[in-house]
Amino acid sequence: MAVLQQLRCQPAYLKRQRYRFLPLQEPQQIDRAQNWLNKPDGNQGWTSYFLNEGYDIYLLDVPFRGRSPTNPSSVSTNSSYTLSLTSNNATSQVFTAPQSFDLWPQASLHTQWPGTGQLGDPVFDAFQATQVPSLTNNTLQEILTRNACICLLDRIASPAIILSHSQAGPIPWLLADARPDLVKAILSLEPSGPPLFNILVQGVLAPGPARKYGVTDIPITYDPPLPSAEDLSTTVIPPDAAGQIANCTIQAEPARKLVNLQNVPVLVVTSEAR
Repeated sequence: MAVLQQLRCQPAYLKRQRYRFLPLQEPQQIDRAQNWLNKPDGNQGWTSYFLNEGYDIYLLDVPFRGRSPTNPSSVSTNSSYTLSLTSNNATSQVFTAPQSFDLWPQASLHTQWPGTGQLGDPVFDAFQATQVPSLTNNTLQEILTRNACICLLDRIASPAIILSHSQAGPIPWLLADARPDLVKAILSLEPSGPPLFNILVQGVLAPGPARKYGVTDIPITYDPPLPSAEDLSTTVIPPDAAGQIANCTIQAEPARKLVNLQNVPVLVVTSEAR
């Protein structure tokens, strides 16, 4: 399977449960599969927890995301394959120390990063040293990752629980859409969003249309069928209080349904500070 060869996976260890976990880590910083192994402060991470519970685990490095920094000279000059690495300052502002920058109303509530979350702190430095460049073309990244993960699901050939975070947020929806019988459940931890439209974070994240198919950048199955992304009717819910929360863009009624996901249990976890 040529596509599968693009996706590095570390199959799990001892099976005592029926289901497998496929953790997908693809946040904008950019992380790799090894970040599921331990926390930046050295404590045990998700992998240790699920192994202790007896699950098989497949840790995935998505296409164009390896275990070492990319050599820019080895990448095609095609603009679709442009790579980007988030700066130290942007990582602090958005991910590790937003309470110190106050770029959105709830940023001050952030408390869950050990240390200062800024350059010079040993935990931050250890975390930032693990980051590698990522494709800036989300559409291409979704296509490559979806295709590779489908090959892996087909090869495992038994139901898996998909665990995802941040930029990998759209991938579980695409996998459950393509292989609903092979996705037991989805755990989505602070997935990329919100649907359809990015929100401004004072110069760090640009506002504008995004995830034009609602929760993905590439086609996904709707009922009634969606001929094109432009046919997805939307409406905007304004904030309850000025300056506190952002507009929310949702489907207009009657809303189309993600029919292939209707029997897949989903848990989405997020926090007020993020």
